[in-house]
Parts: sequence; C-alpha cells; structure tokens
Amino acid sequence: MKGDNIVTIKRVRYETPVRPVDVDLMVRKVNEDSSVLVSAVGEPPDFVDGDPALELDGAIAPMRASIRIDRPCGSPRYEHGFTELLFVVKVDQRGGLLDEVRLDYVVDGYPGQYTLELDSRIVLCGDAIGVDAGKAYCADT
Repeated sequence: MKGDNIVTIKRVRYETPVRPVDVDLMVRKVNEDSSVLVSAVGEPPDFVDGDPALELDGAIAPMRASIRIDRPCGSPRYEHGFTELLFVVKVDQRGGLLDEVRLDYVVDGYPGQYTLELDSRIVLCGDAIGVDAGKAYCADT
C-alpha cells in the first residue's frame, strides 16, 4: 500500500506450465499479531495433518472481484494484523506449477493501474514436474 490509501486488487494472473486441476483464491484477514501461512495440505480451515499449529487466526473467505485492502502496512510488520492472499491448489498425479504470479491493483488517490509481480513459484510435486531451466523442483517423483 502507498501510505494509508486503500488498495483494490482488480485481478490475479498467473501462468500454469503444469496446469493444476483447480486453483481457488482466498483471503485471510487477521486483526492481531499472528503467523502467516506458507504451506499446508488441505483447504483452510481443514488441513489434512491436523497440526494444532495450523489453526489459523482471523477470517478466511473466497476472494471476490475488486477486493479492497484497507489495512495500512504496520511497523513492526504484523502489529496491527494483516490481509493475506491464499492460493488453494488442487492437483492430480501430474502435480502443478503456478508461475509469473501478478496482482493488478489500483490505489485510491493515484491515477492508473499497477501490477505487483511476485518473485516466486508455487510448485506441487507430481509426474509432470521435473527440471525447469536447470532447476529440479521435485526429487524422486
């Protein structure tokens, strides 16, 4: 976010070199200090391994078009809570790869649209996941 202005996410785009069965986007809003979710098996809030550490604070809902993010970036980072975008990816034996994730957004008070490019990939191992640009993602799959 820029200052205290409200950001509206207009669209989330990504490439799928290995297409998953399905991708759902969810939004998690947390009002206190809490951990972010990096990776888990299952769909929030029902994770497969049942680890109590994966019990998430906050509210989780499907992402809707033109979602508004009105929480300013705090310092320290999570002192006032946060809004988190979750990718729920369903795969079959082939696995799945999401690459070149981009968030298109507008900022109240600023003209034009902006794009945030995430410098990461979402990799779910399977038969179709192998070596890309010399990097092996999944060993022994």
